[in-house]
This record gives sequence, structure tokens and C-alpha cells, in this order.
Amino acid sequence: HRDHFHAEGILALLEAQPGAHLVSSPEVIQRLELAAESTLSGEVFESGASTDLGSDRWTAVNLDLYSHTEITCNGVTLQIFRTLHDGEDYADVTNLMFVIKSHSMVVAQLGDSAPAEINFEGILSKIGSPLDLVIANFPYIAIPTARKLVESHLAPASLAVIHFPDPTGEAARWTEVAKKSFARVKENYLPTVLLETLGEIVNLPMVVR
Repeated sequence: HRDHFHAEGILALLEAQPGAHLVSSPEVIQRLELAAESTLSGEVFESGASTDLGSDRWTAVNLDLYSHTEITCNGVTLQIFRTLHDGEDYADVTNLMFVIKSHSMVVAQLGDSAPAEINFEGILSKIGSPLDLVIANFPYIAIPTARKLVESHLAPASLAVIHFPDPTGEAARWTEVAKKSFARVKENYLPTVLLETLGEIVNLPMVVR
């Protein structure tokens, strides 16, 4: 998203991972292309990275709000839903929710989708198969209505929670608020894992259906 997008980091990742392909909104892709052109014209990033990456390494997806599409990227089927971004200040920021389909799993990554019913109405019928895993931001365990939306509209076998605030910043207290709220219902909720530590290997609490 343009509100927290680091072009240098994405270009470095694409350069380091030849099999990687970026799928995002036109706004983000435009910024990435401008950054790539800067390196080609002789500008080098602070990290020293320079790249000759081209448009075959990324795809822009232009969707109206609440619409969706399906593409195949490097042999992987992606369903892409444009949902309302969380937070009134970011309502104009394009948010894409991704459903990644493989032979063994169906995973939904909500991005910064607002925990609002309009974002998820009838979504399972559009996906066409049950979800094995939903990856969602931390408010989805903190807010009771958000927890209910996950259960009723997405109904995954398990939930992975990400995007916790910077533990050294002022917003760090919201992590504790979320954990305390979730602790009260955890035993009767979906199998859930909190992904807080960068580089940590976590066994997902998968449920065989």
C-alpha cells in the first residue's frame, strides 16, 4: 500500500528471489516502476542496490471497490478481492485481499481489510472452496465483531495473526490490549497462532477437515 510502501526493499527482494513476482495495485506498481527507472538511470539506492528488473516481474491489478478477479501467477491461482481499507483516514487507499490456491491449501491474506461485513458478504461462494487458513491483522482478534466476522463469513480451519504494532513505539500497548481481549475467548475460538517475531518458525495449528 502507498501508505507504507518501501520500493527499495521490494526491488531488493525481487532481485534476490528470481522466482518472486509482485502483484499489487496500480498505484504501488507505478511507484515501483519509477524506483526501478531511477536505478537504471544511474541512481543507486542507499543500500547500494541497483537493478535491471522489468515489468515481467510485477502485475498491476485494477479493481473497483468490492469487485474481484482471478489470475494465474507463476503457476499459482490467485483470487484478488478489492476491499475497504481499515481506518477512515485510509478509506481511499486501495486494499487487495488475496486468496492463494494450491493443491494442498487455500489461504486468504486479508491485507488491511476493514473488519466490516460488506467486505466479506458471500465471499466463500465466490472463492468456491473452504479456507484452510486466514492471515489477518491483529485487530481481528481484538475486536469481538471482527472475530465473529472471521468465524461466520470466512470460516477458516485456522487463523494466523500478523501486523502487530512496533513493540518500541507508542502503539505497542494495542498489542497487549488485543492479547487480553483474545485470551478471554481463545479456548472457544478457532485454532490461532500469533506471528510476532521476525524469522521465527511457527507450526500452524492446522485442522484436517
